[in-house]
Amino acid sequence: MTGIIFIETLRRSWKQMIYWGIGISVLGIYMFSALPSSPEGYEDFIKVIEEMKPGALKLVGVTDIASIMTPEGFIGFAFFGYTLLILGVFAVIAGLNVSAVDEDNGSMDVVLSLPVPRWHVIIEKTLAYCVLGMGILVMAFISLVIGAQTATDRINLPIEKYLFAVIGLAPGIIIMICATVFIATIMRRRSTAAVVAGTFVVGSYLLNILAGLTNAEIAGQLRYLSFFSYMDSPTMLTNGVSLVSAMALIIISVIFVAGAIRMFERRDIAV
Repeated sequence: MTGIIFIETLRRSWKQMIYWGIGISVLGIYMFSALPSSPEGYEDFIKVIEEMKPGALKLVGVTDIASIMTPEGFIGFAFFGYTLLILGVFAVIAGLNVSAVDEDNGSMDVVLSLPVPRWHVIIEKTLAYCVLGMGILVMAFISLVIGAQTATDRINLPIEKYLFAVIGLAPGIIIMICATVFIATIMRRRSTAAVVAGTFVVGSYLLNILAGLTNAEIAGQLRYLSFFSYMDSPTMLTNGVSLVSAMALIIISVIFVAGAIRMFERRDIAV
């Protein structure tokens, strides 16, 4: 690969990384300021949620209340539990930018006029947006370290715990980008691809939550179809994500990209 498309994609899109990184960083720092200062504070937090709607904690993916009644569990639930879902918006936009957006605005024919194979376009642009996603996570990690310094009286974890937890989000972002890239090479219209990709992300999130609301064995098995199930947010700061789970998501992501390359090489590009 020449790397020309990769570098050009980074040059054109690095501001997106900054904007998203700032937004996630603000959320990270804020979560530390919201940390309860006593065990009673966690109980009050849970009571407020349950008073709004009985069983509300289960509806947001918390099946074990004790898991969020510690500083580590609270940050894991409040930050890591929602950061990945929020970054799903970035991932869908990024995945669409790999092919669908350029095809929709008519610039893909210019890209394909370059002396590079079609598979270079998919791989280099996908890698570029994955790098931008990792850049957002770097900014998130910095914000967590800063936030932790403002709450040393309530939480005291080594920096590597925050690092491993943030790294644990990477496979989730990668699989959302790659799934969107694959979907965009199948769907002719960008709007349709956006809806399908968004349904994939939100559906995966809801499947993980709904499976946790029932003890039925079949629901428990279906839960593993959701990539969110491989990331237990309340334990992210203490346990991170298992290597096996991370590798499984990366392998599936590679399969998505391979499928996208095959579909992209076989289709007629709209001009």
